[in-house]
Formats: sequence, structure tokens, C-alpha cells
Amino acid sequence: MPDSLLWRRWENGRIIGNARLNPQSEELFGTPYYVTHRAHLHEILHQKAAELGVVIRLGCKVEKYDLDATSFVLASGEVVHADLIVAADGIKSLARKTLLGSGNTEPRNHGLAVYRATVSIEEMLKHERTALLVESPNVHLWVGGNNHHAIAYSFANDKLLNLALTHPAEGVPNDWDGCDHVRQLQKDFEGWDPALTTLLRMIKTAVKWPIRDIAVPDKFSSTCQTLVLIGDAAHAMLPFMASGAAMAVEDAAALAESLRFARHKDMVPKAIAIFEQVRIPRVKHVHEASFRHGYTLHLADGPEQRRRDQAMEKEASGQHFVSSPNQWSDPTVLSWLYTYKPAVAVRMAWADHNQEGEKTAKRIHVKM
Repeated sequence: MPDSLLWRRWENGRIIGNARLNPQSEELFGTPYYVTHRAHLHEILHQKAAELGVVIRLGCKVEKYDLDATSFVLASGEVVHADLIVAADGIKSLARKTLLGSGNTEPRNHGLAVYRATVSIEEMLKHERTALLVESPNVHLWVGGNNHHAIAYSFANDKLLNLALTHPAEGVPNDWDGCDHVRQLQKDFEGWDPALTTLLRMIKTAVKWPIRDIAVPDKFSSTCQTLVLIGDAAHAMLPFMASGAAMAVEDAAALAESLRFARHKDMVPKAIAIFEQVRIPRVKHVHEASFRHGYTLHLADGPEQRRRDQAMEKEASGQHFVSSPNQWSDPTVLSWLYTYKPAVAVRMAWADHNQEGEKTAKRIHVKM
């Protein structure tokens, strides 16, 4: 649980912005602000699913979907039938291609990639420059021009520091690259804040990923609404609001809530339609905000960058402020992003649907 997310100047580490996360998050939104590694989130979800008796099958690659039969074929040849298929198969989703075809549903490159690495905090504590980065539980964000930025935060019970370093994607493959990129990342961030470059020299191994998204489609389900997309399969977005995984969790909460209103199998299509009605505008909003924030993060040194930094001076110094280009601290953005309750939004949509149904029934009764 970090105290703050600190924006730092790329060349000297000077703090230019400060998104205060804890305890402010609990005071404003009723829950702490957590930072977690994706692998740990997977572990938590797996454990809960197992506790609930969910049958978890690994190594079962889906080769084909049959929308008419509400079934799919595994690589083994096994055909699996269902009342409803929920496809959470990621940015390269086969389910999405089956629903929508290729064309605009393919992952889009934006000329960016990210190096990912971890560093031992025990090692960091041996060096004065890097020890200062972990003396308080903060997220550190170095912002620079030419599409470079670096973000670092601790995880694994404060034993490791996670590093993600965004940079221009020159010769980056379209998928995870298992090659080692330590020397290249050190070169790419040469001349940056000495604390960061010292940290980068501690990296033993690093991988590189492309940064991609998809155009959010206007439908997440099949025509008969027996197959529905959630998560990155439906709306993979750029990572610059740190909300991609959160949107998948919101999808799950909204879908579960909508299906609760389906009292019998024939009502499942209506439940899926209401899920789409609620979720598509929401994820499009976050998708667009992520794109805009990426632009703000990567401003080259110059007049626009100076205006951005000046607009964050009050938050950086702890003064009261009413707006900020830092979307992790801007009050308006925080309100719409973090006060949203997917289950409540679904219940309201169902209530509107039921009221409209009652009005229609009354009109039919009067005509009779």
C-alpha cells in the first residue's frame, strides 16, 4: 500500500507531482489503494475460484468456437458445450475474432514498448541513492520526452522492486520477447536521474513487451448473446491509467450481477444485453483517458512540458488544488474513476428495464 505516486523529472529525480494514495484513498473511496503484481492477482483469483469449487483445467487451448451450438473445440478435439461462454482470452482473443472478424479488432501498435525487470530491495539498501527510493512506500515515476518514462514500486512483501520502462518500439516483436535486454535498457535511459541509472545497473535480466491496445468494439457478445467477451479480449487499453486489470474486475462484477437477474435460461440474453449497455460506455471512457494520459506523461522538454509541471506545483508542495494534469490526483478524474460501482450500475439498468417493461404491459392492457 504506497503512500504516494511521485512524478519525478527525468534528469535529476526532482519531484514535480504527487498523487497522495494512502490513507487518502480509504478516506475518499472506502478502500485502500493497493499496488500488486499481476502474478499475485492471478494467484488470489485462482485460490478463490478453487474455494468456490470451480473446475480449473489447464493446457486446454481453444481452437474454434461454434456460436450456433454455444460450444467450443479444444486442441485435443474435445467439444465443450455451455449455456453461456465467457471469453477472457486476452488481447489476441480468438473469441473476439470469431464474433467480429479481423479488420478493426486486431491489436494496434503505438510505437511503444516496455522493458520489465525486478531488483532486490536488499541490494538497493546497500547504496545510498537507491536506498532513498525505498525508505518510504512510494511509487516512483520518472517522466521524460521522446516517449520514455520509468515506473518503480515494491511488491512481494517489500522484497522486490518492480520496474517498467517505456520506450520507443524500434524493432519490437508483436509479442513477449524472451531475450535479455539489460544493456539496451541501460543505454536507453543513460543520462537520466543518477538514482534511476544506479538502480538499472542492478538489473540482472529484463524482458521486452510491445504496448498495444484494440479499438473498443460496439458489441461484446454474439448475436444470440450466448458468448460474451470480458477483460482485454473486449477492451485492451494502453497502461497509462493503470486501470486495465481493474476494468476486467469491473466486468466480472457487472456480469455476475446482471446474471443474478436472469431467473431462467431464457433471460440470459437480456442479462448480457444489459451488461453491454453498462460496460461499453464505461470502458470507452477509461480507454480514452489512458490514451490522453500517455500523451501527458511523454511531453518533450519545452513550453508544454513546463506548463504541465507548473500545473502540478500545488500538489507537489502539499497545497490545496482543484485540478491537475496528473490523472492519478485530479479530483474530477478520481471521482468518476474510483467511485464507480459496477454492480450498482447494473442494478440501475435492470430497474430501468423493468420499469419500461411495466409501462409497455400497461399500454398493451389499455389497448385490449
